[in-house]
Amino acid sequence: MKRGRIIEEHKTRYSISFEGEVFSAVVRGIFHRDKSAQDRVYPKVGDFVEYTMIGESDAVIENLLPRRTEVMRAVPARNPDEASVTSEVIVSNVDMIFIVVGLDNNFNISRIERYVLLASQSRISAVILLNKSDEVPDSDEYIQKVKHVLSHIPVHAISATSGTNMEVIKSYIKADTTAVLLGSSGAGKSTITNWLIGEQKQTIGEVRQKDSRGKHTTTSRQLFTIPTGGFLIDTPGMRELGVMSTQENEAETFTDIDLLKQECKFNKCDHQKTDGCAILEAIAHGEMDQKHLDNYLKIQGEREYSENRVNTTTNRGYKNKKRKLDT
Repeated sequence: MKRGRIIEEHKTRYSISFEGEVFSAVVRGIFHRDKSAQDRVYPKVGDFVEYTMIGESDAVIENLLPRRTEVMRAVPARNPDEASVTSEVIVSNVDMIFIVVGLDNNFNISRIERYVLLASQSRISAVILLNKSDEVPDSDEYIQKVKHVLSHIPVHAISATSGTNMEVIKSYIKADTTAVLLGSSGAGKSTITNWLIGEQKQTIGEVRQKDSRGKHTTTSRQLFTIPTGGFLIDTPGMRELGVMSTQENEAETFTDIDLLKQECKFNKCDHQKTDGCAILEAIAHGEMDQKHLDNYLKIQGEREYSENRVNTTTNRGYKNKKRKLDT
């Protein structure tokens, strides 16, 4: 068997790269058998696999090799008896996440916080790229807005269309680095990809003027080799980004809130109406934005709801199993 890497995924078919050659592939039937749907692990872009050839340009994937990292998001469960959310692997074996945000109407601090939380839960370093810097009078103003709430994450203003400050991206990518571009449609991920690989391989679409949303010109996740070294994965825009956070991930992302809440008068402060709340006091003095706290509470609420749903589902499953054994 040969070892290759998944560079593109199209539902039931994959593209495998091996020593500069690309093959079309499907998975061996064993991937479908002897497992429930939720336990099946299929290849994702970035995966290393073992495969055998069944023709000049067709292959069968035999084994999925262990992953170093996984970038996962939360998706609603299809089965009402399952937990409220399940996980979906977006890409694998990634070393760096570039969070791409357009400096047009695409700019949204709350969305950026969610992407940073996604990187934190995946244990992968993140860099924020504020693209389209040529469309605003002062891009440094936006950098400061991000740094005000995410001081621990590198932030750079760039313009993929004009090439402004694009070299900074290469400084994060070494010969063995695999990076992924994440962001909503219209943020400019495909333009960045074309600039880094030096070819117009990714289709670029226009964005709507009223809200700067773009069409999904990138319809699948694709891995490219960067001529100067390293690898880059371009992804379609994600309008809904569910995160599977933990209290630890939330503390790493919302560091300012995590520090301030230790100064609250009560340990069980709800940070909404409780007297002596240090966070509400900071907001009242203009030291913190209300939207920042709202996003934190929303993410916290989603996690707690999911955890409660998991516990309820587990207890229901245990009771059903016990009932069957007793009959």
